[in-house]
Amino acid sequence: MEPTLAIRVTCAVLILVPAMAGFVLQIVVTIAFLIGWKTMKNNSFYIIMVQIISCNICALFLDLYIAFPLTLTGTQYMGDSILLYRGPLFLEGVAFHGLLLLSFLLTLNRAAAFFFPEMNDDVFSPKGTTILSTGVWMYISIIVILDYAFGCEKQFLKDEFYFRYHCECTLSLRLCFANFIVYQSYVIPPTMILLYVLVYVRIRLSYHATTRGSNTQVEVRFLWQTIPLGILLSIQMISFTMLPKLPVSGYGRFFVTTATNLVTIFNNMTPPTILLVYNRDIRKYARQAFSNCFHSSAGNSTRKGYCRVLKIYK
Repeated sequence: MEPTLAIRVTCAVLILVPAMAGFVLQIVVTIAFLIGWKTMKNNSFYIIMVQIISCNICALFLDLYIAFPLTLTGTQYMGDSILLYRGPLFLEGVAFHGLLLLSFLLTLNRAAAFFFPEMNDDVFSPKGTTILSTGVWMYISIIVILDYAFGCEKQFLKDEFYFRYHCECTLSLRLCFANFIVYQSYVIPPTMILLYVLVYVRIRLSYHATTRGSNTQVEVRFLWQTIPLGILLSIQMISFTMLPKLPVSGYGRFFVTTATNLVTIFNNMTPPTILLVYNRDIRKYARQAFSNCFHSSAGNSTRKGYCRVLKIYK
């Protein structure tokens, strides 16, 4: 059953609106990072989070570049070239694994801050965090390249409205590797939640035993800003597994696949939303950016705002 024009327009709008909102949020947070990076670059939380934001920007851009127009028109307007279609889809896979594994690295950082604070200061120092992040990106590159080497590539089905991996190779080694990637995606989110539960128990048990210093309070604030990542990643993986199995036929299945896209988009929107609502540093630098743009004198507002932004980055 082919999707009607009304279904295409509805599902395309359901992708477009949250993807645009999420993309704007990512840009605002990115500007805040740029303005305050001289200070934030010494904190492991921000070093990892800025990479997560980069993954979200990539994923949301591809929703706007591929998912939205192909859902709306049913035409693969960019052709099948490596530069315009296959390359961007390759990056979509990189962005997904980046979000998953960097969120897990951030969870380990938060857990170590409470269970092994001295080791955390050494392992997750600015230099240590950079080394660990580099290792994560090397691992991501290896698994994504191997996936393609084994005959699997990312696709967007323009008549079904969802991303998928299409595999032509049936070798047992390829199947084992595919199972490993799937199990990794299923194991990491609940492991993150388990670690957060253990940290919460640790905090509650030590709450009355010791007086929490200012540094501990800062770590607790960072902790609350990372917990939703684990929860939403778990919801995302559950939706990927359960939604396609729902007994929905006819036109309803198009809305089911669109729902899986929405879960992913909202998951990508979560980090910048949390940072803008709960993180004092990000709010401060975001306000600073907007004040530089809009609080200039009449007549020369654009020029003066531009000059002030330039001064910040010098």
